[in-house]
Amino acid sequence: MSALLLFVPVLEVARNGWSLWVLARLLGTLSPLMLVLVVVLPRTRGTEDGLELRRGLTRPLVVPWSEVADLRAEGGRWATVVTVHLDDGRRYPLPGVQTEQLGEVQAARASVTGQER
Repeated sequence: MSALLLFVPVLEVARNGWSLWVLARLLGTLSPLMLVLVVVLPRTRGTEDGLELRRGLTRPLVVPWSEVADLRAEGGRWATVVTVHLDDGRRYPLPGVQTEQLGEVQAARASVTGQER
């Protein structure tokens, strides 16, 4: 359906050239698709094996609990990001995890690995 909605403005551009109406229709078509890519798809799942980080349309990154060194909330006054720090020094943001949920992720890690926070 979205391919058809995208095809109509492209066909109008090919036939009549660019116009404000065509640009508005194209933006109206792409807005819901971008919303899905930015808001709906990025997420973090905690499993018994580790953290599954999905960042858009790419394959999810699975971080085993055994490689997790720390879970932190990093940032400044206006923007704080929850990140996972690995034993080898790499770190990844946890998509969809709010600062208030950091305790829940740490508790899930502790219950699976048997470690205290």
